[in-house]
Amino acid sequence: MAAGDEKAAAQVRDWGPRACRATGTGSERQQREAEAEYERVLAAMERQLAITPYLLGERPTAVDCIVLGGLRAHTHMDPDPKEVTARYPRVVSWCEDSADKWSGDGESPRIEAPTEFAQFVLDELVNTYRPFILGNRDARAAGAKSFTAEIYGEEVSYLSRAYPERSRLMVGERIRSQLNGAEQRQVEDWLCKADLDSCFLPD
Repeated sequence: MAAGDEKAAAQVRDWGPRACRATGTGSERQQREAEAEYERVLAAMERQLAITPYLLGERPTAVDCIVLGGLRAHTHMDPDPKEVTARYPRVVSWCEDSADKWSGDGESPRIEAPTEFAQFVLDELVNTYRPFILGNRDARAAGAKSFTAEIYGEEVSYLSRAYPERSRLMVGERIRSQLNGAEQRQVEDWLCKADLDSCFLPD
């Protein structure tokens, strides 16, 4: 094997471990928890799709686009995760066919009446997203290159990144600038009840 080929092969072999380090799933415990979390997401999707054609109700939203993107580009295409997805027939049908059949009808999602899937996501975020995003926020403010966060009962090290902080700030700005007063109060109440107000609302 030529030296260039050996280098390329080494880079390919190292991609998985590097991806695990970047996503905080370097330990066996975090890997197990991430797989269990993925199954919970699929199960919540399966329940919701038995009620509504899309994850937030009758019409497709950005949430559906994000989830479909992950399924179609990665987890429903790769052999190992596809075996997991296959256990959720409504999710498979939605991914492969029914999500593309929106007629243009249906009401937009209502803030005051979130779907079961929306509530599930909020509940999941408390123990994973919140410690990560607040740790990253503090690291960026302090100019630190890395930080640790407790995820599933284990201290996990992450590199601080600009884009999660930009995303966090964009959500907060959207709440303040694009919702009317009543909608803002509903969202703020929703986030406080979910214990996620510190992530998006000003102190």
